[in-house]
Amino acid sequence: MDSEMLGILVPLSAIVLGIGYAIVSVLTLHRRRSQALEQRHRERMAAIERGIELPPDANDPEAQLELARSLRRPRFLLRGFIYTGVGIALIASWSGPGDNVIRSIGFVALAVGVAQLLYYVIEGRKETGTAAPPG
Repeated sequence: MDSEMLGILVPLSAIVLGIGYAIVSVLTLHRRRSQALEQRHRERMAAIERGIELPPDANDPEAQLELARSLRRPRFLLRGFIYTGVGIALIASWSGPGDNVIRSIGFVALAVGVAQLLYYVIEGRKETGTAAPPG
């Protein structure tokens, strides 16, 4: 073989093998996904025939969002107590007229804590009452 032919053959084979690898990868991924979908369909049909309640589909984003909302508990009461306590501690640690930064940060933390507690009293109980986590 002559060197010109070898110089053309190396890049050509790299391109052909690279494109071939991409095609084989895509086809393999598609085959795996279609087999998984078929398996999930068979499992769901068998569960329906037996009368078993179906769990939410792992690939359905709406079902996953609904499940996450039902499991998430609002923590407005906890956060409210923490911020209120930190705010009161910072205000109580205020030592004199020259140290207004700590006092102002304390008032901000206190205001955030009171807002969290008010939100819990007004809206938080509704959310915990409707979305009880599974026991």
